[in-house]
Amino acid sequence: MTSANNPETGAIAYDYHDNGTLRTRTDGRGITTYTYDAADRPLTRGYSAALNTQNATYLWDTLRIGSLTSVDNTTSKTTYGYFPNGLVRQTLQATRWFEFGDISIAAKS
Repeated sequence: MTSANNPETGAIAYDYHDNGTLRTRTDGRGITTYTYDAADRPLTRGYSAALNTQNATYLWDTLRIGSLTSVDNTTSKTTYGYFPNGLVRQTLQATRWFEFGDISIAAKS
């Protein structure tokens, strides 16, 4: 599929690498770019500034081929644990907290 139409984003265009993996997705909100490792597993998902969304990084287990160990962006990180047979044993998500300058809140009387 090279194009689609969505009521929320309008026209969508897809561009692919020669091996068939998605390179970019462009819609009315901006551009999303994807990169992959040699095994065609996702490594990064990057968003244009127009999307105001955090980029994501995917990490893969070097001992167990194909096992995703974490997905990380600047606001959260999800890690995965596996049983010896390769089934997901646990999923943990941690959210990072940010402080946004000086914020004053007046108490109501």
